[in-house]
Amino acid sequence: MTIRMPDSSISDKVLKCFGKKRGLILPKIINEQDVHSFYATAIKENFWKALFRSRNEQLPLNVIDYETFMKNFKGMRDL
Repeated sequence: MTIRMPDSSISDKVLKCFGKKRGLILPKIINEQDVHSFYATAIKENFWKALFRSRNEQLPLNVIDYETFMKNFKGMRDL
C-alpha cells in the first residue's frame, strides 16, 4: 500500500502565517484484498475553507492536520 503525500506549497505557508490549520484527506481503502497493489494520493483541504475557518474550530471529520502529519512522519515518507 502506497499513499503519496502532497508537497508543501506557498498556500500552506500563508495559512501557517495566519495560524490556520490545513486538513489532509486520506483516501479510503475500498477492498482490503487489493491492499498490496493499492496506490493513492492524499488530497489537501481547500485553501479558502481553511483560511476562513476559525483558529479554534476543529477540523472536519475524517480530516487530519497536514503540518502535524508531515512533522510526525517526515522520515517515513518514502518507505
